[in-house]
Amino acid sequence: MTLAEKIKRFFSHFTWFEITYVTVGLIAIIVVSIIVKSSAITILYSIFGIIYCALLASKFKVSLLFAVLQVSFYIVQSVLYKNWGEVILNSAIVLPIILASLISWFTGADKKKEQVTKNQLKNYEWILLAVIFVVVAISFYFILDALDTQNAVIACISCAFTAAAHYLLLRKSQYMFHVFIGLNIVLFILWLLPIIQGDGFGIESLPMLITLVVYSISNIRGIVNWSKEKKASSASVTSESHEDADNLEKDNENKG
Repeated sequence: MTLAEKIKRFFSHFTWFEITYVTVGLIAIIVVSIIVKSSAITILYSIFGIIYCALLASKFKVSLLFAVLQVSFYIVQSVLYKNWGEVILNSAIVLPIILASLISWFTGADKKKEQVTKNQLKNYEWILLAVIFVVVAISFYFILDALDTQNAVIACISCAFTAAAHYLLLRKSQYMFHVFIGLNIVLFILWLLPIIQGDGFGIESLPMLITLVVYSISNIRGIVNWSKEKKASSASVTSESHEDADNLEKDNENKG
């Protein structure tokens, strides 16, 4: 297969809508970043993040490579804005989970595949997920309060959503996109507050807000794309059941 054929095959996995919103999002971020004079860190975080979310929505394993870059730049970005909760969480929990996911996705059952196969969570894992959410939210509130972090309540809720979403990412669960949407909403508020309050970098956080909007669109696409596999599997099982029934009926007719 030639390089041109590989590129064509790769883009065939995306709809025109997906290609359009990613392209428009990237252009908007670059333009707005230039206007408000955002740092290079903000631009790189946004670019890698949008690519990561778009690829993840289409189940591509390579998305996690962009996730590593996105989280690394986000940690630096959070340091600049003094969002210490995001710094601690992404350094101590998110980045290690993504690295573990990277190893798992590329060495497990999907080793020879371009795309990952989703996994169904066991009942006890939902209980574990709820415990993770509550424990992270409470513990990070005290940590952030001790660090005199601004908007500590919103920041600790963001931490809880982040931990839960990345656990689902590690487990290849399609429900991670629902949690990521919740996270995007909380983060949108967190990054909007500096503009409203006139604190820190203020209007320079606009590219972050645009990025979060594009993330949300990608996550909605992720819900749709990852659900299709379930429907396809169900259709396949139904088809096989009908085929087996037809074969059994023919066998009975032959015996008769």
